[in-house]
Amino acid sequence: VLRSLVGSEMCIRDRLYIIQPTFWLKTMFSCFKTFLSSKFWKKVNYITDINQMTKFMSLNQLKLPEDIVAAIKLSDQADDQKLVFGAPLQSVLALESNKGLPVPRVVYDAVDALLKMGLNAEGLFRLSGNRERVEHLQKMYDLGEPVDLEAEKDPHVISSLLKGYFRELPEPLLTTDLYSEFINAYDKDDRQKSTKQLVEVLKKLPQPNKILLKFLITLLASAARANNLMTSANLAICFAPNLFRSDMESPDLILTHSPIYNSIVRLFIDEADVILLVL
Repeated sequence: VLRSLVGSEMCIRDRLYIIQPTFWLKTMFSCFKTFLSSKFWKKVNYITDINQMTKFMSLNQLKLPEDIVAAIKLSDQADDQKLVFGAPLQSVLALESNKGLPVPRVVYDAVDALLKMGLNAEGLFRLSGNRERVEHLQKMYDLGEPVDLEAEKDPHVISSLLKGYFRELPEPLLTTDLYSEFINAYDKDDRQKSTKQLVEVLKKLPQPNKILLKFLITLLASAARANNLMTSANLAICFAPNLFRSDMESPDLILTHSPIYNSIVRLFIDEADVILLVL
């Protein structure tokens, strides 16, 4: 709870700010509503995010711990420049911070770190890592800051970071232009025919997309062989929605097509030796 009683350009007089109020706190306050004047309730402000407080007073006036102030500033900078997460693939590859790598640095780092860890974490890619830690790493990559993912102790943080990158791509890795071709190329009754037809569609992907997909399929094929209780079908369910997206997506279309693109990604994993030859 923060209360400002000093008049200045950066704060509002006689206001009560309650940051991240719980349901029970709001309930308790409502019980006292009949006993307090309406003037008091006009002064109560619920704040869901501490960043919102900077609209009313400066960081110095808030007298927060230095590490909290640094985190807020880092968050503001990252919000101003989405350089990696949510940015087009080509623009990420062109960044100086990408150091000439053939894939985004976050993907390269994540794949490298997970392979070195052994991929044996139970529920890898299905279980989520600590959200705050994942978001912090995203901001570090967005700002071009050095990141050592090998120092991360939780593989689920790294796998969540990797999934998040693909999920936030403005243009899905397998492209909206080729969406229908991928869907139509799959034949649930003929695996050999599906593989042959999907290979032809894969050849049409832009070269950067092919290279990035090669990194991902190599990782997922290794994960499917590891002792982590994740089959190729499980892994496909985790990743397929992040790789496929139609420009005319509707709930009905998702319901109809999701089993198909899940099966396509499973085929990519199971037939990695064949798929990787064309990427």
